[in-house]
Amino acid sequence: MIFKESFHFIPSGIAHIPAFIGLNGTSKNSPVVIMCHGFTGTKTEKCRHFYRIARLLIQENIIPVRFDFSGFGDSTAPSTMFSLSNAVDDIRAVLGFLRDQGIGSHSRVSILGYSLGGLIAARAAAEGIPVRSLCLMSAVEHFMLSKQEQKHLESEKSTTFWYKGYELSISFLEELLNTRGRDYIAELTIPVQLINGSDDDVVDKKHSRAYEEALNDESPDPVVIKGANHYFMQKDHQQQLDSAIINFIRATL
Repeated sequence: MIFKESFHFIPSGIAHIPAFIGLNGTSKNSPVVIMCHGFTGTKTEKCRHFYRIARLLIQENIIPVRFDFSGFGDSTAPSTMFSLSNAVDDIRAVLGFLRDQGIGSHSRVSILGYSLGGLIAARAAAEGIPVRSLCLMSAVEHFMLSKQEQKHLESEKSTTFWYKGYELSISFLEELLNTRGRDYIAELTIPVQLINGSDDDVVDKKHSRAYEEALNDESPDPVVIKGANHYFMQKDHQQQLDSAIINFIRATL
């Protein structure tokens, strides 16, 4: 099957977010997978994970949607607009666009979230965005402040701070500090697939353990890919990652 995508700038709040939507005939009955990137990530993601997975989903007659959250990638919003709540609104905007354009089945939707995108996906589902399943890949569950971030947060005059070349809002930090992904997962009755690398060098194992403790009986056993780091950089790790994602999505959509 030839891999094709259409490109769109989707309105979300006061900004527009760029999105690639996979084309498989755009049947109204086709299931949809919304792909949520990580912190400072993009619609392509590290090692082109989202591009590669989108190709595989098309082969399964599933419509993949990969996009940049407001504040990152090619979105028109400044990075100070990025927050968990705004990211969830971006997901709503994407689903609204699909509905208005008659693309895909709105009763057969799954969300794939990577790193911080996993926490965003969990929040979106807990807030009532209608999805059949969640797939959380190396997902962040909570946030810990560095000494520098704590200093900025305690400064009465500071409303923003700089991190990895991005200017971010202090309100985003405050939001993260009051968020636990396990609380979102505990509210859900849909299946949730956890996928992690055994050697994740970015997200500590206590994040995945917290998620695992909150899983319901509908969820499959977590998948741990031996030797993989946070970015799944080796080919065999990517193949195992792809297989776990596709098998879960196929089973739940």
